[in-house]
Amino acid sequence: MKILIKTTNLILPESTSQYLDSKLQALPKLLTHYESDAVEAQVELAKTSNHHNKGDIYKAVINLHLPLKSLRAEVEGADLHSAIDDLKDTILEELRKYNDILKSK
Repeated sequence: MKILIKTTNLILPESTSQYLDSKLQALPKLLTHYESDAVEAQVELAKTSNHHNKGDIYKAVINLHLPLKSLRAEVEGADLHSAIDDLKDTILEELRKYNDILKSK
């Protein structure tokens, strides 16, 4: 699986990049019926506002491109790590739903 990371309004520390990679390691377990080079994950991490002091200010988006299907998840969080955690949970749920649909066919 190829992972592409894009950042908006923030500089991504190496530790956060490694954290993201470790969280996305759960995806290939649900993608066993696809070739590894046929799947691409485009991840965008963004700080939605530089002057915002309250509420959810970090956004994480993933576009998972599978053969014949694309899945998308978008979450916001108070800090970048919590947004990444929520993103992983959301995309895994979407992927499980899609796999269930494929199995029922």
